[in-house]
Amino acid sequence: MTSSPDRTAGVRSTPPSISGLGRSSLLIKLADGPMTLREIARAVDVDPPAATVGVDKLEARGLVHRTAHPDDNRRKLVHLTDAGREAAQHGQAILNEPPPALTNLDSDDLCPALTRS
Repeated sequence: MTSSPDRTAGVRSTPPSISGLGRSSLLIKLADGPMTLREIARAVDVDPPAATVGVDKLEARGLVHRTAHPDDNRRKLVHLTDAGREAAQHGQAILNEPPPALTNLDSDDLCPALTRS
């Protein structure tokens, strides 16, 4: 008797989502201008339904809002709100200048921390 191939091999057990860090990254990307949900999905490497869920969460927090695309009313553009713009600036500042707890470490302490799995 032959065994059938495992059809679940390579299939994720949980759907991809936009994590907290991914949402921060998305806010920073949106600071450059509005994006469609498809562009967002590509930018943060998730499928379109996951992008929609992530944008829903950002919208619920008042960080983004949606408008109709000027060329196609079936598509939506996602824009930052003032609060979203502020959050994006804060996130970018953290990325540009690490907190003192990291910058105060000497290289002997920092290297092991960066290589831990």
